[in-house]
Formats: sequence, C-alpha cells, structure tokens
Amino acid sequence: MRLNPKRLAIAAACLLLGSVPAGSAAQGVASPAVEATAGAAAPLALVGTAGTKVTISGANFGTGGAVRFGTSTIIALTSKCSGSQTGCIVSSSTSSISVKAPAGSGMAAVNVCPDTTCSTVASNYAPRQTFDYNPAITGLSTHVFSKAGMTLTISGGHFGTATPTINFKNGSTVVSTVNSKCASTTTTGCVKSVADSSIVVAPPTLSSCLCTVEVQIGSTVADDLTNAALGTSFDYNPATTGVTPNGGQPGATITIKGTNLGTSTPTIRFANIGTSSGNLDVSAKCSSVVKTNCIAAATATAISVKAPTPISTSATHAVITVCPGGNCAAPADDLTSLATTPQASSFDYGPLMTSLSASFAKPGGSMTVKGVNFGKLAGVELNPVSPGSPTFLLPCTTGQTSGCVAVSDTTITVKPPSSLSGQFNLSVGTAQLSATSSLSASVIAATTLSGVGTTLPIEFTSGPVVTGISS
Repeated sequence: MRLNPKRLAIAAACLLLGSVPAGSAAQGVASPAVEATAGAAAPLALVGTAGTKVTISGANFGTGGAVRFGTSTIIALTSKCSGSQTGCIVSSSTSSISVKAPAGSGMAAVNVCPDTTCSTVASNYAPRQTFDYNPAITGLSTHVFSKAGMTLTISGGHFGTATPTINFKNGSTVVSTVNSKCASTTTTGCVKSVADSSIVVAPPTLSSCLCTVEVQIGSTVADDLTNAALGTSFDYNPATTGVTPNGGQPGATITIKGTNLGTSTPTIRFANIGTSSGNLDVSAKCSSVVKTNCIAAATATAISVKAPTPISTSATHAVITVCPGGNCAAPADDLTSLATTPQASSFDYGPLMTSLSASFAKPGGSMTVKGVNFGKLAGVELNPVSPGSPTFLLPCTTGQTSGCVAVSDTTITVKPPSSLSGQFNLSVGTAQLSATSSLSASVIAATTLSGVGTTLPIEFTSGPVVTGISS
C-alpha cells in the first residue's frame, strides 16, 4: 500500500506540536493496538473557522487553566464568551471544556494547560489533535471500487460549492481527473454534488489502481486529515480489508474480509511460519476429512480459513496474504496495514496484546490489557519513561487487591500500587516473574499487532488528561 506523504507529514506535525504524551508512539513506543479492520477512524483534526465550537473531553481539568490553539493563542478558562465573541470559553468542568475557536489560519494544535502560562500541557490521548482552518479531507465513505456508477462521498470541510477537481493518483502520478458535473449521459468519472462539508463523486472506471484521492479547490490542495488504516486510498484491485481474530491456536477459524477476491478458491499465505521461517500456503478446501490447514469458505468479500499448524517453531507472528485464484505472484492488496502498525493482516500463535481498556488512570486505578495466549502465569513490567527502576506486578494472591495483576488467557487486569505515578511502558511476560527480574530472553514477551513492538504506553496521573476533541 502506498502511503500518502502529505498525510504522514501532517501526522508528524501533530506529534511534534506536543499533543502526544511523552513516552507514546511519537517517541518510538508502540501505541495500543487493536484487532485490525481497515475502515473509518477519527480524523487527525477538526475542520472549522473562527467561532466553531470545539468540545474537549478528558479528566482532572482545573479551574485556573487554559486552552491553547497553536503555539501562542491562549484562552483562559475564565474568559467566558459574550455575544458573538470568538476565542472564548463557552463552558468548562473537570471533564469537559467547550471553546469557540479563535481566528487563525493553517493548522493549530489544540492543548489544555494546567495554568495560563501554558509552559506545560495536559497529556493528550485524543485521536484528533489539531484544528484546521484550510480545506481538508476527513474521510471517505468507502475505499474500494465495486462497480461502475457507484458513488464515493468525500467528507471534510471548506470545500465551497464550486465544482472541485478530484485527482485519482497512483503514487505521485495522476491517473484520472474528475472535474465536471454528472449528467444524464455521464454517470462515471463525474461529480454528483458539492457542499462545504462533503463531495459526492462517481469514480472513474479504471482497470487497476491502488489510488489515493486528492481534492483540489482552485489551486489549493485540501489537507488529508484522515486517520484510518486506508487514509484516502481507493482500490480497484483485489484487496484485504480486515482480519479477525489476530491471534490464537492452530485450527482457529480466521475470517478475512475484503473485496474483489474472486470466486475460485484462493491460496492463503502465512509468512514466517513455514520451513526455515518461510511461507506456509493453505489452499485445500475443508471437508469431513480435511479439518485443519484448510479453507472453510470463500467468496469475493470474505474468506474463512483454519489457522495452520506452524512448521517453524522459531516464529509465532504470521503475516497473512490472500492470493486470488491461487496466484501468489499477484496477491491482493493489504489495506489493513497502518502507517504506525504495519502487518495488521496477521495471526499470532504466541502471546499477543490486542487492546488496552484505557491508556491512563489515576494512581491506584486499574486498566485491562486484552489479547490471546497470555497463559495463567503472566506478569507485567512497568518501565518508567523517566529514569527510574521498573515495577514488576505478579499474579494476585488470595485477597490481594493492589500491586498485582489478575490474569486469564485473554485478559490481564493491572492493579498498580497507589504510590505509582507517571508514564510507563507496559510489557507482558508469559512466564512467572520475580519481584526483581526483568523480562529476559528466557521469558516470552507478548507482542503487539505489528509483530515488532512489545510495549504499550500508559500513564498514572491526577493531572489533566485530554481524551477527545470534537465539534
């Protein structure tokens, strides 16, 4: 999948503007992973103008703080709105702040500050981190071409009402341009309707392309604020859009969703678990005789396959590829891959962390790690981001309520001591830990969906935390 350089640059800008807590993905630590299905996610930013109401959700907001737009516009929480005023506070509480956006241009990071100097900002776990005054795309209604005459809705803001130019690009090359209104004789490759916040287009018919969609308003190219696995990708090829579950044991039923996968039996390639850590291909149909290492069902949009038994014991992270019609020289595009979490089309036979109930809690508060194959002897290491010694939490004993973990094969509830505060990288080990031993090579560390990360960033704090920004 070709990643949009502009979208990555915007994401990087958001991180550099201080809207992500220290120790998070911006600093090379794996973000909390979830079972991957390519699709809609909260965009990187809100689109609006001066006066647009922005609601900031979170916890532990005080009364003497402020909201900062960009690097210099500071709005004190005591600066209440009056009449048509902009850049002011509509309302505030310990868990929510409503603010009218100030005048501005470009993109501005939105932060909550504990005081009006804004020398420090609240930890920000919100997927939306900036406010955009430019024309911008926030999402596509679909990412796959299904048939001629279908419609594609492009959501965003500041599109205006004039007919825009929609470019379908393969990398940096424009392969098709749509810039005229649909008519009775034109039903593909045309614009059906335009509003300030959405454009409905009938995509052109192309034989093959993993395209990206670009909106051009006059001479201005709209910002790409999408934060989904697919971004602004629009695929005309066979494609994989989701894999569930992402971990388990041999024989487990894996569902692969996609589009244009064909009607003949495909080959499902499991990379890394074959002979000498090579490929293991599954193409046999399941039957009353064949019940493992087989394909239970296959359509153009969904495939059910029984997880094969690995041949190689040196690797547990299998990357899944769909080969329509058995042709692995022309595999389906993998649209589940994330820029920050590659190879989400995967299946793990070892311990795997798939999600985190919350990235933060007050000191002494609990959080739950979900996954598979943890085992009953799992322990947790909390390694501080700031210099310091790690904390090891072992399975709770009878009656123990803190400083331990409650463990099952699919969940680990972290119950830290109330004295623990700050930002940490959480690791899970599936062997009994001692109170002083780290996760050594002899201990199997649970991985994240990327297959390369083994930590999740978390925080225990009584300070302000941002969890969501919406309009």
